[in-house]
Amino acid sequence: MRAVTHMTSLSCRSLRFAIAAFALAALPALGQTPTPTPTPTPTPTPTPTPQAVPAGAEIWTFAGVPSTGVAIGNFDGANLVKDSAGNIWGVAASDDSISRWSADRTTLSRWVMTQYSAPSSLFPDTDGTFWITELGGFKIAHFDPVSGNVTEYTDGARRPTILVKRPDGKFWMPETGGLLAVFDPSVPSFTYYETLDVFYLSYPWQDADGTLFSADFIDGFIVSWPPDVSAATIWTIPSTSLSPSKIVRLEDGKLWISFFDSSELGRFDEKTGTLDVFSLLTSQPYDIHNYRGLVAFTDEIGRVGFLDPAVAIPTSSTVLTSTTATPTIQSTLAAPIVTTTLLVNDTQTLTFPGDVAVVGSAVPGLSEILVNNLVAIWSMLIDEARGRIFFGTVGGFGILEPPPKVDPAELYLRAASSRPLPSDPSRVSRTQVVTWNRGTPDASNVTHTLTSNETLLPDGWITGFFGAATTTVLPGTMVSQDDIVGTDMGTPNALGGVRIYTDQMADTFAWSRTSVPAPGGGTLGYAANAVTGAFALGTGDTGFLFASPDPSRQTIAGLLVTEPSTGTISIIDASGVTKVTYAYDWPGGYRVQGTSIFDAFALPPLPSARISCTVASGHVLMFGSVWDATSGDSAGLDTIGPSSYATGLQIAGYTSGGGVRPTVQIFNPGTSVANVSVSLRVAQPVYGPATLPGGALTSVVVPPGAVATLDVGNPSDAAVTGTLDLFSDVQIAAAATFLAPLASGGNVVYTAPATFFASPSAVPTGSRGIFLAATQNGAVSSTLQFTSTSPNPGNVTVNFTAKDGTAISSSIVTVPPWGVVSLPGWSPGAAIDLGRIDVVPADGTTPFLVVLVRQDNQTRDVDVQLPVVIPK
Repeated sequence: MRAVTHMTSLSCRSLRFAIAAFALAALPALGQTPTPTPTPTPTPTPTPTPQAVPAGAEIWTFAGVPSTGVAIGNFDGANLVKDSAGNIWGVAASDDSISRWSADRTTLSRWVMTQYSAPSSLFPDTDGTFWITELGGFKIAHFDPVSGNVTEYTDGARRPTILVKRPDGKFWMPETGGLLAVFDPSVPSFTYYETLDVFYLSYPWQDADGTLFSADFIDGFIVSWPPDVSAATIWTIPSTSLSPSKIVRLEDGKLWISFFDSSELGRFDEKTGTLDVFSLLTSQPYDIHNYRGLVAFTDEIGRVGFLDPAVAIPTSSTVLTSTTATPTIQSTLAAPIVTTTLLVNDTQTLTFPGDVAVVGSAVPGLSEILVNNLVAIWSMLIDEARGRIFFGTVGGFGILEPPPKVDPAELYLRAASSRPLPSDPSRVSRTQVVTWNRGTPDASNVTHTLTSNETLLPDGWITGFFGAATTTVLPGTMVSQDDIVGTDMGTPNALGGVRIYTDQMADTFAWSRTSVPAPGGGTLGYAANAVTGAFALGTGDTGFLFASPDPSRQTIAGLLVTEPSTGTISIIDASGVTKVTYAYDWPGGYRVQGTSIFDAFALPPLPSARISCTVASGHVLMFGSVWDATSGDSAGLDTIGPSSYATGLQIAGYTSGGGVRPTVQIFNPGTSVANVSVSLRVAQPVYGPATLPGGALTSVVVPPGAVATLDVGNPSDAAVTGTLDLFSDVQIAAAATFLAPLASGGNVVYTAPATFFASPSAVPTGSRGIFLAATQNGAVSSTLQFTSTSPNPGNVTVNFTAKDGTAISSSIVTVPPWGVVSLPGWSPGAAIDLGRIDVVPADGTTPFLVVLVRQDNQTRDVDVQLPVVIPK
C-alpha cells in the first residue's frame, strides 16, 4: 500500500559537500601602516557532477487471470519475500492477488482473493503459510499455498499496515488509523493500544528485545514502545522532512527512515535523538533495506538507489525533541473468522525478456539507477545468493543486477585488487594494466586512437557503486595504468574483476599484474592476459582448478559471469570423491570468489583437490589463485577444461633447483588407470654455452578420477630451466607449482599450466604470439622460451617493439627438433621498462609453445606468461 495519501512536487536535490573553510589574512607587521585587505568571498565546494552508473535490468510482465478476468496491476504491497525453495512471493492490492514467481523465473502462480480485499503485505510463517494484511476488507488473512485455502480474521479497527511477529508468537500490527494492535491468532483476538497524538502509523521495525518503532507518516513523528506497551516515546520530525514511510535498523546500528514526499533518507539515533537527513537526487523513496553497509531504497519514479553513510554528507542534522505518553488499551475484540475458501489459482508460463543495459547517476556516496522509467517501484528483495535485487512494479516483477555483457569481444581481467594485506596493512595491493592498440588501418587506410573504458566488478556485488576509469591509447602503442583500481578508479580497498570495453575492440589487447610490495624490496604477485568471453565455459562444459598441493596455502577460486548462468560448483578431493556441490544461478556481470574456497564451503583444506564448475546454461570465466599468507605472494591458477586433456603434455617455463621446489599435479579424467612418464628437456640458451639436455625423471600411475601429486625436483640441486614432458597412455591434464623461500619469511609461489601443440596458447603457422609488458632492467628480467612440438627444426622470428610503437630490433631463432631454447626477453644489451614482443613462426612449421618468464630480480618471484595468439 502507498504510505501517503497526498504528494508534493519538489525540485531535484543533489548531494552537497560542506562549504570549505578559508584562512584569515595575516595581521600587518608591527610599526607599519595597515593596508586594507579585502575580505575574501567564501567559495562553496561545488556540487559534484553526477557520474553514470551501469547496471542491468529485466522486467517480467504478466497477463491477467483468464478464469476471472482480473488484469494484473501494480505490485504495490509493502514487501516481497523468498521462500526456502527460492520462489519469490508478493501481493498486490490493485488486483487482489497473491503471486508466486518460481525460483527459475519461468512460471507465475497467482491466487485471487475476494474483490476489494486489497492485500498489501505478507509475512511468511515457519510452516510455509503466509499471514496477509487486507487494506480493503480490514482483515488479517492466513493463506496456505498447498491447499489454496485462506482464513480471514476481521480487524475491528482501520486499515492494518503490516504484520511483525513478536517473540511470543503474537503479531504487532500498526494501523493507519493510529492504533497499535496486537493480533493473537491462538484466541483469536485483537488488542488495540492508543497513543495520544499518534494518528497514522506506518511500517514498523522491531528490535531483538521486542522494542517497536514506527512513524506517523502524516503528522511527522517517530514513536517507540517497549514490549509491554507500558509507555511511548515520541520524537517530532522537522516539518521539512515529509511522509516518513518505512523505518529499519541497518548495519550501522541506527534507524533509517524513508521520507517519501521530501525525497530524503533519515538516519536516527534514538539514544541521542539525532536525526541526520540525506537529500536524494530525484526520487520519492519508499522501501528501504540494508545492503552490505549501504542503504538500498526504491522510489516512485522507477529507481533503485544506494546511499553510503560512510561517504555521503547529511544536508541537515537535528536533535529531536521528545515527549512520553502512556498508551491506553482502547479495546480488546474477538477476531471472528469470516470465511474459509479455496482461492482461484492461475499459472502462467513466462518468457525471458532479455537483459537490458540501464544507467543511473551517482555522486560521492549516492547512486540511483533508473530501472523502470517513471514507473513506481514499491517493494524490493535483495537476494545475495543469486546476485539479484527483485522488485515489484506495474504489471509484473523486475530484477536489478550487475551490468550485462555489452559486446562478445569485450575483455575481462578476472582479478584486480587495491586491498592491503590482512597480515600487514602497510603493504597494499595494486593492479597494473597494460593496454595495446594494434592500430589496424580501416577501409580508408586510417588508424584510430583507442578509448578504453574500464569498470570494476566488485566481488559479490549486485550493483550500486562501481569504480571506473578511462584511458586513450594511440595506434600501435601501449599505455600502462600502474594502479588501475586504487588510483585510476579511485576505489581503495576494493577487490573484484575488471571489464574493459573500447571503441576499437578488435584492436584492443590487455595484460595485468596484481602485486604487493615485498618487505625487503621488489614485488610479489602474478600476471595474466585479459580474455574475452570466448575463453569462458559454456553450456554443457565442465572446467576445474587444481587446489594447492600444500594445504597451508590458501586456494582462492571463483566465477566471473559473462552471460547469465546456472550450474554447479563442486569440490572433489584428490581421490576423486565429491565432498560438496553447490547449485548457482547468477546474472551476467556478477563476480564472486571464495577466500579460501574451502572456508566458503565449510571444509578443511584438501591438498590437490579439484574445484570444478559444470555450466548448465550461460557462460562463466573461472579463475583462481594460490596464496602464501606468510609472504603475501600469490600465483594464478589456470582453468582446465576438456580441450586441455591430451596424452602428451608440456609444462614450459619449468624450473627446478637453485632453491626452487617444483610440484606437478596430474589428473586422470578417464575410467582406466593412466601410466604417466615424466621427463625434462633443459632449455638451451641462444646466447651462451650449451647445458646438459636433461632426461627421464620419474613415472606414476594415476587411478581413474584421481589426482597424483609429484615432487619432481630437489631445491638443493643446481638450477635448471626448460620444459617438462608428460606422456600417458590415456588423456590427462596437469599443472605445476613452484616454491622458493623468501628471506623475509614464507615463500614466493608461481605456477605454470600444461599445454600441447593444439592448445589455444600454441603459436601455429600464420599466427603470431604477442607478449605485452616485456621488461628488462635492474628490477625485472624477462626470458623467452621456445619449445618444439615436432621432429623437424623450425625458425621463429622475434620482433621487439617499444611501448610507443617504435620497432627496436628483430631476430630469427632456430629451434632444433624436439628442442627447447631460451633467449633474453628483450634486445641483447638493451634495457626496457615496458615493451612488446611478437613471435612469428616460419611458414610450414609445427606450432611452437612459447612462454615469457618474467622475474622480479629482488624477490625471485616469477610470472610464466602465455602469449596472446592472433592472426599473423
